[in-house]
Amino acid sequence: MLTYRRHIRATVELAFDVIAVAAAWQLAAALAKSPRTPPLAEPLLLWIVAAAFFRVYRRSRLSAGSSYIHETLRPALFVGLAIFIPLLYSHRWDSTWLFLCAFMVALLVNLPVGKLMCRSVVEFLGSRWPARSNVALVGGQDRAAGIAWRLRQAKATDVRGLILSRTPSGDAEPGAMAVLGTTRNLAEVINREQLDTLVLVDTDISELEIQACSEVSARMGVRMTWSLSTVPVAEEVSYWDDCGIPLLELEPHPFSRKQRVIKRAVDILGSAALLIILAPLMLTIAGLVALTSRGPVLYAARRVGRGGRYFKFLKFRSMYVNTGRADVAARNEKSGHLFKLRDDPRVTPLGRFLRRYSLDELPQFLNVLMGDMSLVGPRPLPIEDLGPDGMSRTFEIWSEHRASVPPGITGLWQIRGRSELPFADLVRHDLEYIHNWSLRLDITILLKTPFEIFCGRGAY
Repeated sequence: MLTYRRHIRATVELAFDVIAVAAAWQLAAALAKSPRTPPLAEPLLLWIVAAAFFRVYRRSRLSAGSSYIHETLRPALFVGLAIFIPLLYSHRWDSTWLFLCAFMVALLVNLPVGKLMCRSVVEFLGSRWPARSNVALVGGQDRAAGIAWRLRQAKATDVRGLILSRTPSGDAEPGAMAVLGTTRNLAEVINREQLDTLVLVDTDISELEIQACSEVSARMGVRMTWSLSTVPVAEEVSYWDDCGIPLLELEPHPFSRKQRVIKRAVDILGSAALLIILAPLMLTIAGLVALTSRGPVLYAARRVGRGGRYFKFLKFRSMYVNTGRADVAARNEKSGHLFKLRDDPRVTPLGRFLRRYSLDELPQFLNVLMGDMSLVGPRPLPIEDLGPDGMSRTFEIWSEHRASVPPGITGLWQIRGRSELPFADLVRHDLEYIHNWSLRLDITILLKTPFEIFCGRGAY
């Protein structure tokens, strides 16, 4: 099934690229107005030949921007030269150069746009009609249980069981994974369980046995991977080859100085622009808060920021004054370091509306402008939910990692369900964001946030 999905994905990518090439060709022909312009079939055929020669569609290009550009430039230059050389003999230098330049510029613009559209189509199809991937772990029982638990968190993954590296002796331990077979009958297990992926979880498997498994999986079109379950979440894994020996290197992955400067610049420009644009709306909300209930317009509370340092967190007041958490502490509906109450009696009628559409959060753009927060990042938690040093005694690694970045107005947790998600998902989303931060990720989250706000999912 995994092989079929790859073929379908490659076909969709090819279709979008062909459309991009055809659109670039038509645009160039319209600009050059040359009577000697070759037919459209020629660049399309040249693109398919170049893509096959350079193996453009051998792997997915939807998540690797730099490799995509590299793989796109080579066939694009090949097509351009293959068309340009014959046109040199047309003795129409003006139209030839104009045609070539227009075609190359349009092609290099259309291909990335087609890639983005292709990614959206693939993600939409995957969300509507998810295809489950059958996975088996190869190795011993000791490490398999934890890795299997992680794999089962993915809705599109079905962990079938365990393939031992030797003949099992005796019965399996209670609660252990089901044993599908051994590496000696790997091909039989792949056919019987209809496996798509093999995950090696045992470092004690011999090199010869790994080579035999690799040959069988390659012959049968099954992907084979190696799990590095001991890699810290703040480490980046890079692959390189030294003297013919494949090596995996763990590199620290904190925000570099350059990344911090870029993120801060985006925060300043974005928060300043939004404060100006949303000023009429914020003034209207301030007036309504003052008219509908007694108390200050803004609510300032101490929250935990970067490094565990406290800061004043601003919101439009959505609760009645002189009400505290202690009054409803026993009704908390969440676990961990989360306090959420769907029908909170402390919230005013206007406050419920503001909370549902996150309008009470608008003053936090001032926090961003002052440097206490960022537009995107883990949500700041109340000081009561953490220790006096701003850290968690129960989830130390999580609190240390989230303290390395400024808290944000929105983040992965906000666009994936917010308060409907359990605390474990909050931890996972925080670490995923910190580990995989990029300017593209921030922009993606910012673009998705308005749609989540409009839906009101998980907001209360």
